[in-house]
Amino acid sequence: MGTQQKKLDLRFGIHNFENIVVNNPEGVLVSSGSTINNVTCIQGVLAYTSGGIHGFTLEEDMVYEGDLIVGGGTLNLNGHSLHVKGNFSITGGILNMTQELDYLLVEGDFNMSSNLNHTGKLTNGTLEVRGDFTQSGESYSFAASGNHKVVLSGDTAQTVSFASSINSCFQDVEFQNQEKIIITSSVCIAGACVQRCPVEGWIAVTDTTSFEANTCDVNIRLLGKITLAEDLTINGSLQMAESTSIALNGYTLTVNGDVSLEEFSSIHIQKGHLDCGSVSGETWSGIYMTNEEDQCTVKGDITFPYTYHCFQQGYLKVAGDCSFNTGIFNSKAFFTFVKVLVEPVPFNISILNEIVLP
Repeated sequence: MGTQQKKLDLRFGIHNFENIVVNNPEGVLVSSGSTINNVTCIQGVLAYTSGGIHGFTLEEDMVYEGDLIVGGGTLNLNGHSLHVKGNFSITGGILNMTQELDYLLVEGDFNMSSNLNHTGKLTNGTLEVRGDFTQSGESYSFAASGNHKVVLSGDTAQTVSFASSINSCFQDVEFQNQEKIIITSSVCIAGACVQRCPVEGWIAVTDTTSFEANTCDVNIRLLGKITLAEDLTINGSLQMAESTSIALNGYTLTVNGDVSLEEFSSIHIQKGHLDCGSVSGETWSGIYMTNEEDQCTVKGDITFPYTYHCFQQGYLKVAGDCSFNTGIFNSKAFFTFVKVLVEPVPFNISILNEIVLP
């Protein structure tokens, strides 16, 4: 206890502390990297001379003036709120949010660069950030899951960046910026996405991702296999990663941008309707139309290097040029090529292999 900062000078030998209680408004300063397992802060914090503090367990709600850097240990919100009035960084150690009432408000930037795996550590509570959000360090350093939610609520434009956009991800996220969110790398959202502001860039989605009113106003990169349970509108472009698929299942998928399919990815119309801009596919990708009720409306060009058994039945309407570098088409499919442009331009249909007509 006391009113002045205390210094724990442990420059020599090996030291291991199981429990340390800090009850000093000015905190305790540790001059070495000794092993410290548990820290409880009644008043003040335990800090390292090399920079940053040791994580601790909150026993009550707390306001931290200035920038907060966690350099080791576990910062456990323990059902309380922590209000950081500056920037917040995890350069080492763990951020533990596993209770519903856990609430971390960061007025400045949030930087997760810990070299420790956070699987099972970000499963509940709310992290609200009003500055930029950056993930780096260990690939699972921000592996959110369960009921964890991130709210981005800045007054000016915020930047979001993930060094690992597959192993680290948002679970639930709310984009509530007063101006816009700028995503500089693909960011994976595993749960619910609520969008209250413009979002620039790309977000990655899986079969567990959901959008408010089944509408998203951002570019989408699909990482898994999904089956629609109702209509879905994407007011951006759709990029399908390798070996992913979408089954329309009788519903309408509207993509107001372009659709691109990487190798072995596919869209199965299944008596639904795909309405999109241009479509391009890599080798062994395709749009599968196998029912008379299948509909596909392409407002731009369509290009596929390989279309074996893709277009068998249904109605395909293309407003741009068509290029199929090799393909076999069934005569039951209805192809309507309608060039819709302000000025007449040449309309090209390029099929470099064969059309099979029984």
